[in-house]
Amino acid sequence: QGLVKSPAEFQAGLAKGTMSLVRNSVSGAFNSVSKLSSSFGKGIASLSMDNSYLKQRQQYDSTQPKHVGDGLYMGAQGLGRGLFEAVTGLVTSPYQGARTSGISGFFSGAARGAVGVVVKPV
Repeated sequence: QGLVKSPAEFQAGLAKGTMSLVRNSVSGAFNSVSKLSSSFGKGIASLSMDNSYLKQRQQYDSTQPKHVGDGLYMGAQGLGRGLFEAVTGLVTSPYQGARTSGISGFFSGAARGAVGVVVKPV
């Protein structure tokens, strides 16, 4: 419709449409990457075989950041919590396994703890 009015209107409409296309394309790309990394993280976390960790992660994931600073803070907090859970899991998982199932529980707990070191920080 801008072309019908004047070449300047056409140019303004073209610029507005191009900016909208670029803005929405970038937004869509970031949204896709975000959803992909979230799905990847959930899949990797399920390998931890630690139900309490999975429940905490699910509860934490339901909280949405309100702005970029909040998102960065939540990400750093999640990484710190994952590292802490991973390191403590090296000790607590074998102990809990041995308490419930003896020597076989100790070894299965040690395996869970070792997997948790790799999986939980993600």
